[in-house]
Amino acid sequence: MKRKLMAITLIITILFSFTGCSSGTSKKISGTSGGNSIQVSHLKESDVKTNNFALELLKNSFNEDGNTIISPMSVLCALAMTANGAKGETLAQMEKVLGMSVDELNQSVYTYRNSLPSGDKCKMTLANSIWFTEHARFTVNEEFLKTNADYYGAEVFEAPFDQSTVKDINNWIRKNTHGMIDQMISEISPSAIMFLINALTFDGEWGRIYEDFQVREDKFTREDGKTRVIDYMNSEENYYLENEYGTGVMKHYYGGKTAFVALLPKEGMTVKEYLAAMNGPELYALFENVQNTPVITKIPKFEMEYELSMAEVLKQMGMTDAFDVEQADLTGLGISEAGNIFVSDVLHKAYITVDEKGTQAGASTVVVTADGASSVGDGPEPKQVILDRPFVYMILDLENQVPLFMGTYMQPEGNE
Repeated sequence: MKRKLMAITLIITILFSFTGCSSGTSKKISGTSGGNSIQVSHLKESDVKTNNFALELLKNSFNEDGNTIISPMSVLCALAMTANGAKGETLAQMEKVLGMSVDELNQSVYTYRNSLPSGDKCKMTLANSIWFTEHARFTVNEEFLKTNADYYGAEVFEAPFDQSTVKDINNWIRKNTHGMIDQMISEISPSAIMFLINALTFDGEWGRIYEDFQVREDKFTREDGKTRVIDYMNSEENYYLENEYGTGVMKHYYGGKTAFVALLPKEGMTVKEYLAAMNGPELYALFENVQNTPVITKIPKFEMEYELSMAEVLKQMGMTDAFDVEQADLTGLGISEAGNIFVSDVLHKAYITVDEKGTQAGASTVVVTADGASSVGDGPEPKQVILDRPFVYMILDLENQVPLFMGTYMQPEGNE
């Protein structure tokens, strides 16, 4: 009887209608959005806060022994959706780590996802979804679903949380990352009650594509002094960055709204020391003070994939209560008869390839919640930024000055 009353209430309140998911057993819930007009204003200071979150996330995800690639925007979207179900100290910690109140997060993401580049030569996609268990022990909060549908465009699925749901979730991620992220989960814990998922892709052609003669071999020197010969893309660009910690170069993608940025620590400074020295305002200032001047550069061709659990990373950043089965207050998501709801893991996976034509990158973030049950000419002398040793890089949204992807290139992939 409880299940029947719940279903009737959902239908009356938010016009639920069920359609089949890709493999049949998960039920997609449409009509979740109330269709209300959302009034938002883009806050400039939110860009600085997003930069600070992005940089702190990279610092805490950094792998000294290998290459790193993460998408701060993907992680932010998945956590921001989760924050709509958090209360009390749990919410306060999440807002502090993310750098904004939940209302600011909702407005910022809503504005951002409605202004993504969508041209043939430079486009982004951003998709969100929520999957909750159909088990009778869990009652979802309808307002929570509606808020995330309104602001994040989240698709909502009620599912049996068995192997068919594993397949459905992986298929959804694969589809919404254009095949770049293949599999995120392999099983579902009996205590899992909800998955909050973001998928983000970027596909950008360079504003000026490299010609064959611009691709040449040269040495790359690791921080331990070992060298390897790799392919570099050689060019003269027009945007140079510099502060007391190092130099950088910016190369635009087609359309000029996004760019690849590479930041090279000064001689004698490691990437770890460089990241430790930088903060959000300094990163923002670096972008704001870009110099329009000739800069000779060579950028390695590379392809990499990186995955990790963000749980310990986020705990180190100050988001502890959400992961504590006793302390977490995620009652805004819903209620479970089996015990308190908490975040059991935050999974993140990202991929990037950089070559002569441009860049393709994809990322997905999965928040798992569980219950207690378990030419120079006559111009100035060119600058030089030669990326032949470890460096930091990002794909930057130039209009908002927000990093979509960030990483560190410490060494070439493959055998020595």
